[in-house]
Amino acid sequence: MFEHGRKVAEAPSVAVTVASTVGAGDAFCAALVPALRNGLDYARALAAANAVGADAVGDPSSQPDLAQVGHYVERVAAAPAAS
Repeated sequence: MFEHGRKVAEAPSVAVTVASTVGAGDAFCAALVPALRNGLDYARALAAANAVGADAVGDPSSQPDLAQVGHYVERVAAAPAAS
């Protein structure tokens, strides 16, 4: 993630078998924006958004039964923050 042209955070990708890429960016952004707006640090917000995007691309219909964003935040909460 970049802020004012400077890299401020990164997060690892999530390994997934891709069934469809339709909606991948939408799912990622739909998780990233509320995570940031609710005060999550950049690295954890990116990690949660990556997890949501991974769930989205793993579903052939591109409409998986996604959990609440809080589920993804909890999933990455114990992970060390990336710089």
